[in-house]
Amino acid sequence: AAFTPTAGEWRWDGSEYQTDSCNAEAALPTDTLDATLWDLTLTDDGFELDNAAWTADPIRCTLEGTAASCTTELVTAAQWPDESDGDEGPDATYTTTGTIVAAFSTAEESTIELASTMTCEGSDCDAHAAAAGRVTPCETSLTGRFILAN
Repeated sequence: AAFTPTAGEWRWDGSEYQTDSCNAEAALPTDTLDATLWDLTLTDDGFELDNAAWTADPIRCTLEGTAASCTTELVTAAQWPDESDGDEGPDATYTTTGTIVAAFSTAEESTIELASTMTCEGSDCDAHAAAAGRVTPCETSLTGRFILAN
């Protein structure tokens, strides 16, 4: 019989940063990540994840047995920190590519791991990365559980 996770709202649980040279935890602490609800919508070959705060296309995940694999790409234009003197935005565009792997133990729970790499293009990348407390390229990895919230 084919395995299908339950459609509905899901959330991370017990998430922990394993690697974080991108300083992602400063922008997305684990308690915020664990409180964020993701809409899991079934597709022909797996499912999609999306939420109100996610500005990119839904994250597409393929399902093989009880294992899911998802890839993401998020492109963002950098902004100077509020305390900066610059009126214009920096010449820096970040691209974050990520891979998510989930292993479902039931239709309502899985372990989950995210591994992402961030790169930057533009003449202000080094200055902006220093202001953000990171270097580029950088890597972030997270582990935890992914559970049905409703």
